[in-house]
Amino acid sequence: ASEYVVYAVEHIYAQTGRRLTVITHSQGGMEGRWAMRWWSGARAATDDLIDLASPNHGIYAADLCADSGNCWPAVWQMAQGSHFLHALNSVSETPGQVSDTQIYSQTDELVEPSTTAPLTGTASTTNVAIQSICPGRPVHHAGLLADAVVWALVLDAMTHPGPADPARISPLVCVQTTMPGPTPLDVLTGNVLLYSRAAEAFAQHPGVRQEPQLAPYAAPYG
Repeated sequence: ASEYVVYAVEHIYAQTGRRLTVITHSQGGMEGRWAMRWWSGARAATDDLIDLASPNHGIYAADLCADSGNCWPAVWQMAQGSHFLHALNSVSETPGQVSDTQIYSQTDELVEPSTTAPLTGTASTTNVAIQSICPGRPVHHAGLLADAVVWALVLDAMTHPGPADPARISPLVCVQTTMPGPTPLDVLTGNVLLYSRAAEAFAQHPGVRQEPQLAPYAAPYG
């Protein structure tokens, strides 16, 4: 899946000559990071990588699935201690000159522990918990896709050099629920569709007995 990301980034950059902003969610954050980790062309073509609710260091749910001995391939890769994560986080968690913004929620029911999301990086890396801006704000995993605070942080990263800066976010955003455009019904419908499609996909595809082998280029780091 990450190699599709690489192709898309490099193709769009070749067509436009402008470095891209890549916005990801959940497992997509790991796919975007995998693209940056192994492809110098993708790094050179990317200005900002903005990850929402990315399980960068493994999550409890994936651990339980892997411990069962029969788990889906991508979930194996999200288990703490997986070869995939070891390779992904090897050498540098934020390689190159890409500005990395990690946005996560401390009430995310899937990315647990929430401390899995932050990355070790440089001045070009920002890790932002939604609750650090709006204490006590409940935002679940799919809810990040329409949340007003997330929207403000993403726009901040896209419109300033470097990653998002929470200090630039007005506290007035805390009284807003969703980003401009979607209605509460839109959000509810989208959430139901997302979770139902995920359940359907898991039901239609059997698990495997072990984590998939890493690609040859990553295997020495796994």
